[in-house]
Amino acid sequence: MRRRVAVRAGPRDRLPLSASPVTLQRRTMDTTTITEKKVPYDVAIVGGGPAGLSAAVTLARSLRSVVVLDAGEPRNAPAEGAHNLLGREGVPPRELLTAGRAEAEGYGAEVRDARVAHASGDAESGFVLTLDDGATVRA
Repeated sequence: MRRRVAVRAGPRDRLPLSASPVTLQRRTMDTTTITEKKVPYDVAIVGGGPAGLSAAVTLARSLRSVVVLDAGEPRNAPAEGAHNLLGREGVPPRELLTAGRAEAEGYGAEVRDARVAHASGDAESGFVLTLDDGATVRA
């Protein structure tokens, strides 16, 4: 039996050690689509490669609302394998990205196939990303 706790996404909030990605997803999953979301994300990550997905996992585990916008054109696609990854030496790049997306989504991050056409804003007022299809994302 899992222990249920109320969790707020604030900097001082803590999760029980027994919290799993599935439990977190149930508490934080937002069912609106990228074009319907009115409230800004805490973080928008442009690029769904290993670094972007790693950042998404870290932030989503910290209960931040995260969207990853990825055009789906990894620079290492022609490579036979990715190297210098602890426990994943030689993993095919697409397999690594598939696993990274699944892990990020398991913690509640939203991963979208999208190309960012324009970015504007600043740290004080927030950022607006305009996608190539005209949709906007706020963070």
